[in-house]
Amino acid sequence: MRPAKVAEEAVADALVEAFRRDGYAGAAVRDLCEATGLKSASLYHRFPRGKADMALAALDRVAGGFGQDVVAPLEAAGDPAARLRKSAAGLRRHYAGGRLACLLAVLAASEAPEPVREAIAAALGRWRAALAGALAEAGAGSPGDEAEDRIAAVQGALVLARGTGSTAAFRRAVSRMEEPPR
Repeated sequence: MRPAKVAEEAVADALVEAFRRDGYAGAAVRDLCEATGLKSASLYHRFPRGKADMALAALDRVAGGFGQDVVAPLEAAGDPAARLRKSAAGLRRHYAGGRLACLLAVLAASEAPEPVREAIAAALGRWRAALAGALAEAGAGSPGDEAEDRIAAVQGALVLARGTGSTAAFRRAVSRMEEPPR
C-alpha cells in the first residue's frame, strides 16, 4: 500500500506545479499528463471528473502544507505575537521567500469551475479567520479588516514578485504579518 501513497503524493505535487505554472485554463490535459508522467487514461482513472478533480487534488496538497505552516500556528493557543511570528515564518517557507506563485491566486484568476472556486474561498476563509483571531487576541480594533489587508498585501506581493522577479515587496508584506495590530 505504501508505494501507491507515494505515487499519489508525487502526482499531486506534479499537478501543483503544472497548475501553478499554467493556471486552470492554460493547463491542457496533455500538459498534466506530461507533468505527472501518466497517460490520460490513468489520469482520468484517478480523477474521474477530469481537470476539476485534478485542480482540487492540487489545492488539497497545497492546503495541507499551508495549513500546517501558516494557519495552524495562528489557530494554536498561546501568545498571539509568537503565533504571528511563527505563521510569518511559515509564509516565507511555503512561498520560498516569495519565489513561488500562490496556487490559489493563479487558479482564482483563471477559468476554474465552481468546485475549485469554492475550495479556494474555503482556504482563504480559514486563513482569514485564523489571522483575525490572532489579531483580535493581540488587540486589533478591526481584526477581520486587518486580516484581509495583510492577506491582500501578501497576495499582491506574490504577484509583484512573479511579474518583476523581485521579492522585496513579499519580504516587507510578510514582515508586516509579524507586527502587532494597528
